[in-house]
Amino acid sequence: MSGSGEDGSSGEMSLMEDGGTRPMFFVLGRGRSGTTLLRCMLDVHPKISVPPEAMFVMLLRGRYAGVRDWDRDRIHSFCLDLWRERRLLSWHLDPADVERRLMSVAGKASFPVLCRKVYESYAAARGKNGPVLLGDKNPHYCLFAGELMELFPRSRFVHFVRDPRDNVLSFQRVGFDLNGTAALAYRWKRYNLEVLRYSREYPDRFLLLRFEDLLSDPESCLEKLCSFLGVEFDPVMLDFHAMARDVPEWEWHGNLSRPLDPSRCYGWKDRMGQREVCVVESVCGELIDSFGYERACPEVGVWPSVSARPGMGWGWFFTLLEKLVFALPLGLRSGVVNLYRRMTGSLPGSGR
Repeated sequence: MSGSGEDGSSGEMSLMEDGGTRPMFFVLGRGRSGTTLLRCMLDVHPKISVPPEAMFVMLLRGRYAGVRDWDRDRIHSFCLDLWRERRLLSWHLDPADVERRLMSVAGKASFPVLCRKVYESYAAARGKNGPVLLGDKNPHYCLFAGELMELFPRSRFVHFVRDPRDNVLSFQRVGFDLNGTAALAYRWKRYNLEVLRYSREYPDRFLLLRFEDLLSDPESCLEKLCSFLGVEFDPVMLDFHAMARDVPEWEWHGNLSRPLDPSRCYGWKDRMGQREVCVVESVCGELIDSFGYERACPEVGVWPSVSARPGMGWGWFFTLLEKLVFALPLGLRSGVVNLYRRMTGSLPGSGR
């Protein structure tokens, strides 16, 4: 894949510093897979910055990715539209400071460069200046991995996965997604297949990590991750629960204030009925095997597969809508996204 990106370059380049600018990285994974946990562990590293979840890159891409003339008026418009992404409130940034930072590249900017400046604003607000590795964590970006690769042609990707049976159970405890077993299993499968579609073509740019490995052997897992990203492992990452700040205070992130607990792995063995286990395994199929998870239903049988079809259809439709929303005009697109978040309590200040 090639194309103009964050520094106007194209093609593959080393992850080492180049002209003072280090390539970005993105943490991709289905929601409720531990991506927020991983973000917090990365963000306490003194040389890494990964802000709370916000989708401003994809939200603004349709309006601004093709812009070539970035004068001060255009950058000002970009800054106004930036705050349509209401989750940026959790970054605790000064809008005037962000605009000053973006105005510093007037006349020589591009959409990816301005996005990078926004990430730099978060890093600077947390006292991280100089050569800091910038990252982004967003589960929905699994559906837009190709677009991200075009915008940031030197970027790298961390594909974070969790056992689909635990993932389904976790979603059934919150209120911002579907609830049916088959629908959630389909969405786990679809999200991960979207990432695998690109990781198989560009294996050097992707690293696969499992939630269960992070909990059972965090130091080895983080050392592997840091090596992939080109930074030194720092033991402070293991103390994330004592140091993490600015984590959105949503009820489904309560474990972030506690040390890692390996008992959170494979809870489905005690809490999921055999029928639901077989439904998940019938939907997710060989993807369970490829990620190294053991099946509990060696022979799924006809009934789980048949009974899963309506839920799979609903999961397919819901996932399609998620992509189609980003084809809408910016005003409508941001309105739909923020309305959904208010309805489900997943927007800062919306309460739940």
